[in-house]
Amino acid sequence: MMVDADGKCLYNGFPYLGKDDTRDTSVSMPTDVIMELVWPLFKHDYNITCDNFFTSLDLAVRLAKEKCNLIGTIRQNRRPLPQAPKAKQQLHETTLFKTITPWTSVTLTSYQCKKAKSGIILSTLYPDVEVSSENDSKKKPEIVLFDNKNKAGVDVVDQMAKKYSIKAAR
Repeated sequence: MMVDADGKCLYNGFPYLGKDDTRDTSVSMPTDVIMELVWPLFKHDYNITCDNFFTSLDLAVRLAKEKCNLIGTIRQNRRPLPQAPKAKQQLHETTLFKTITPWTSVTLTSYQCKKAKSGIILSTLYPDVEVSSENDSKKKPEIVLFDNKNKAGVDVVDQMAKKYSIKAAR
């Protein structure tokens, strides 16, 4: 489902009905789903925020061709991800990695949020990432704050959908 981050309302969505034999198999299923959801926003410079299941370099390039930006967490075991972001860092340390493609510039931000856990965020919106003010002891990069803020809309719609379940009451 696609949710408006500010209004926290459902913008577009469709149910998963199992394997689709008409789908183009040269494109990954997560990329195909996102492209199907956001096609009404093409050519309008929108920012698309998605979670680690959907985020990929291929999706970022495809959305850039349609004049949309992508921001999303990315799994550390994704194949096109370079080895450098996977390295362990100091606590609350931020490292940037950039990739230039023919269509866009992609920034990978690695942030060590906990001792044993780091987060990697892929972005075509932020060419450079600034760290929040010095008063903040966690020194979160602005891209992490942006990602957290925009994912809240999906969480609200998920909570509302669970309240109105179609399961039979016992």
